[in-house]
Amino acid sequence: MTVLSHPNKYGEMYPTHLLAKKLNNRACRLIIVTTRKARAGAIRGSGNKSCCFNESIALLMKAFKLTEHDISMNNNIHNNDKVPCICEFCCLDSCLTTNNSSHERNNKNPIVNSVGLSGSGTTHLGEKQQQQQQQQHDHDQHHYMGVTLSIVILFNLALVHHLKAISMIEEEKEDNNNEIETTTSSYSLIMTELYIATKLYELSYELQCREHVRIETIPVSNNNVSNNNNYVNNMNKQHLTNLRFLIIITNNLGEIHRVIGNQKKYTMCLQHLLSCIMYIVDNNRNNFDISGSKSLVHILLDSTEFVEGVIRNISSIVVTTISASAA
Repeated sequence: MTVLSHPNKYGEMYPTHLLAKKLNNRACRLIIVTTRKARAGAIRGSGNKSCCFNESIALLMKAFKLTEHDISMNNNIHNNDKVPCICEFCCLDSCLTTNNSSHERNNKNPIVNSVGLSGSGTTHLGEKQQQQQQQQHDHDQHHYMGVTLSIVILFNLALVHHLKAISMIEEEKEDNNNEIETTTSSYSLIMTELYIATKLYELSYELQCREHVRIETIPVSNNNVSNNNNYVNNMNKQHLTNLRFLIIITNNLGEIHRVIGNQKKYTMCLQHLLSCIMYIVDNNRNNFDISGSKSLVHILLDSTEFVEGVIRNISSIVVTTISASAA
């Protein structure tokens, strides 16, 4: 039986997309709390962490089914009132909240851990700003995000499976004095989690590319000629969002290929990452500035830890290239 909506504490009915957002955000909070506690040593044993990850997966799966049903219903009845919102709180970029607390800064090859909190904006704010943003967030949670919400949920699903695999690998190291000696069953479970994460990362990016093309092909009516500048700025931000999302996905996929020993695909991911970084630097040198006040680097790579994680991962291929050139 398909559940279209659920009553809240006031007896009112939740719109399906709002319930999906709440499930997604609850899963995100669980992911963040679990990884922080695990890092601090507050969670002992792989079973406890696995239960938290499994609960997050269940919440996200339910949220994804709700969004798919909502989009399907919207397409079938041609409801013109439910046009996906493109405000700053509903765009993909503001949903990607960088959270590197689950990996120590000296980790040799960290994944870029950016959880997608639907309509949340950034978390790097002062207390007063956070309160103001929470009020805005409560209002904007009612905005219909369309496919963007599905992309956020799929990315979070990929991230949970990825983090679960990392947790299992770390447990194996602890049990074998920092040496990876997995049994056949545990190796199979780890590979399964990484395979699922890979496919979900790829699917989320494929959906984002389709959505990007759809937005680009939306015609601008004559009535909106006065807003052409805003339209151009929005398109530029869409390009930046696509590039930032590509960097995150490529970095995390590269980490998976490194762990499973697929050196060829790992190198390809690093080369792709390096190309993206070079593109950013080159455009910044040419003063490509969207907002008029920030450089492209500051807009795209808005977190020091985010930058350090990516640079640390591509450093090996940069050193190899320099060594080869010197020879």
